Amino acid sequence: MEMINYGDTFYTKKNKNAFLYRLADAPPSLLDLYPAIRLFAEISPLGLLGYYLLDRINIQTDNTHSPQIFTFKNRYLNHILDSQVLETLFEAIHTQQAVQVYIAARLDLHTQSLIPPNYTIEKYAKDAYRTALVLPFKLYVSVMTGARYLMGIYPNSQELACIRIEHIEHAEIKADENALDHNALYTRFQQLTRNIWGVSSKNQSPTHVEMTITDDMPNGYMLTRLKNECRCGAVEQLSDTSARFSADICDARELFPWMRTFVGYISDVSFSDATLQELFIAQINELSDKYEI
Repeated sequence: MEMINYGDTFYTKKNKNAFLYRLADAPPSLLDLYPAIRLFAEISPLGLLGYYLLDRINIQTDNTHSPQIFTFKNRYLNHILDSQVLETLFEAIHTQQAVQVYIAARLDLHTQSLIPPNYTIEKYAKDAYRTALVLPFKLYVSVMTGARYLMGIYPNSQELACIRIEHIEHAEIKADENALDHNALYTRFQQLTRNIWGVSSKNQSPTHVEMTITDDMPNGYMLTRLKNECRCGAVEQLSDTSARFSADICDARELFPWMRTFVGYISDVSFSDATLQELFIAQINELSDKYEI
């Protein structure tokens, strides 16, 4: 039987009554990874860990910094306080376990009829919180605002869970909670996310959306954008200068900001929900009047 003890610079291996000593493997040089760590520290949801590594580099190099490869005009450290919650969520995703999330409850939510589905009111650290059991699968990050969302399934109802991370006060892993069937619930999650564009699934009945764009240049930039930025649905190439996007979306309003970026190239647009179609056309007309297009 062997017993190994690791130290900072060597390890000890006991073989019967003899002790063998050998120098430990040198740790990786963080200085060589400086550019990657610095980028991670700025853009990652758990970028706080990158800052700890950068401090370690400064100690190893006598507080001398490596060349600054990346320059950031603005630095938003708004999400540092979310790191503890994110660590728990990532661990739950990695170990395929459910988490109990606690969200600050407004006073009116103490009325039972106003508590959202899948939630109950419980106390944590002497305060009342909305709480729910969630099986997490992914983390969505808004490219516009940087807001982070936990995406998963409520195991009890098998409905889609979309929870803004900054609203979660506390999260704790619930090991082997009712022996959840992770694979079956993940399949359910994939089915539900096929019909959402962002993080909203308010309307359970999807709206069919079609948008045709025309670019004067064959296989032009706007056609390439349409193909690359399509999160769900399909893009059909009609000709070298035109293509049609089609999808069934639970909350089609989430498409509006993206679709508006194709103003000037849209040759046809249709929604199965007439109200949404009128609203989108009204927004386009408002943009046209404002910018005199």
